[in-house]
Amino acid sequence: MASPTRYTKVGLSGRTGVSTNTQDTYLRTYEFPVVAVASAAEQDTGVAAPTKSIQVVSAYLYVNTAEATAAAKTLDIGTTAGSGADAINDVSVAAIGPVGTPVAAAFVGGGNWSFTLAGADFAELDAVCVVTVLASDV
Repeated sequence: MASPTRYTKVGLSGRTGVSTNTQDTYLRTYEFPVVAVASAAEQDTGVAAPTKSIQVVSAYLYVNTAEATAAAKTLDIGTTAGSGADAINDVSVAAIGPVGTPVAAAFVGGGNWSFTLAGADFAELDAVCVVTVLASDV
C-alpha cells in the first residue's frame, strides 16, 4: 500500500460572495505526549493551539503505559488560555489503549495545548493525545 498523503492543515471556504472570509476556518490534527509528572498543575506541551476559536471534532488519548500508582487516575486536556478541560474532561488513564470523549462546546483559542493530571502522584503514565479541531486564527 502506498503511503497516504499528509497535510498539516486543510483550509475550508466559509462565506461566499465576499472579498474576505472573517473566520477563515481550517481542519487540523494536533498530536502531543502526555506523561507522568509530579504535579497537579497545568502542563504546557509547547504545541501552539489555534488563536481565535476552536471546535473539537475528535479527541482521544492513546495510553501506551497505564497509570497504576496515582490515587485518581484521570486527567484533562485543554489549552493554557482556556479552562484546562476544553478538549477532554476527566478521562481515565488506568488502562492501555484509546480513551476519551471530546468536549462538545466551542471555545476561545490561544495559548498552547496542555494537560492537567488529577494529582501529583502520577508515576507511570505514557500517552499520546490526538485532537482534531475546526478552528480559526483570524
